Parts: sequence; C-alpha cells; structure tokens
Amino acid sequence: MPNMKNTGDYEYTHIARIMVGKSEVVFFVYPATISRVSPFFEAALSYLWSTGEGNDAVDDPAKDPVKDPEKPVIRLPEDDPAIFEAFLPWLYTSNAAVPSSKHDEPEHFDPRALHRMIEFYIFTDKIQAIDCKNAIVARIYDELPLLSNILLDTCSITEQHLPEFDGMRIMIHDWYPGFATPGVFCSRFFEVAPVFALDVVRDLAERAR
Repeated sequence: MPNMKNTGDYEYTHIARIMVGKSEVVFFVYPATISRVSPFFEAALSYLWSTGEGNDAVDDPAKDPVKDPEKPVIRLPEDDPAIFEAFLPWLYTSNAAVPSSKHDEPEHFDPRALHRMIEFYIFTDKIQAIDCKNAIVARIYDELPLLSNILLDTCSITEQHLPEFDGMRIMIHDWYPGFATPGVFCSRFFEVAPVFALDVVRDLAERAR
C-alpha cells in the first residue's frame, strides 16, 4: 500500500484501476488527475488507500498487471464503459465528445447523439465532475438548434435521473416544445416520461393563451 503523507493526503505516485460495467472493462488513470475534477473519485481513492481495501492480492503481480496490488480498484458495475471512455479524454482536452461504442465521433449531432450526451451528463453528475457537466451543457446548447427532434427515451432518462431544477433537465424541457408535433403526444410519451410530458403540455397551453 502506498505510504501516507503526514498531512493525511495520499501520494499520487501510483495508478488506479477503474473497472466499469458488468463486464468490468478496465481503465487505468492517474489518481491526481481524476481526483482533481471529481470529489467522488477523490473520496473513493482516499478511502481505498487509507484502508488498503480494493487491492487485489496476488502472489506475483508481474504475471497479471491488472491485479497489481499497488493499483487500488474502483468498480462501477452499473455504468457504461463507453461513457467512462468519453470522460477520460475530457480530463486532458476539456472536449466533451459524444460517447460511442466506436472510436470515431458521429459526423452529425443527431437525436441519438443527444441521448448519449445526456447519459454522459448523468454520469458526471454522479461523480460530481462539475466542470465536465458544464462542458456537456455547452456542447448540447450549441447543437440543440440543429436537431430535428428529441427522443422519448431521452425525455425518460432526463426525468428519471435528474432532479427537477437541474440545469440540463430545464434546458431539454424548454427546448422540447419546439420539436413537438401532434404525433409526439402519444400514449408512450406519457408512459415513459409522465412528469416531463405533463410539464410540456402545460407549457404549450400557456403559450397558446
């Protein structure tokens, strides 16, 4: 286990492993870098280093570098590896790119790209990466006028995972009526995002007065 400083802070001389998704895709990160932008990871790594928990004990780490006991493990089984893969480049470039299972970002920002970006936003909200959240908001704000519609599933995850007064939820809510057509207000809309749907209907009624 790394030595502790007298101040109680842990040394940033080791690499941490983040294992993401049910398949446990492994990412290696520098603790200093990820802790600087995410209080979630800072607290998790500080706890692991102070207690020694999360280190995989093996007889010969050289035989299996993924199980090096000098690299503490944080497991995120419920998260999407593609989302985390998009988060890592942001640490160094401040560019909030569209998460994808492929290495290339989509040429055009389409409704599915918006959905993935909001999933990205929800993840950064979880890990308390405020600067990354702001970068995602700025990216979406620039792209929203170019969209032809917003997916119902996007409305659903916005309602389910973001609090009522979250900036992203408010932005999507404010923009949605501009894409609304009579066909949008189907039964599925009220099934997947009932609160969001009612708010949109209420806003449209107020605008029609």
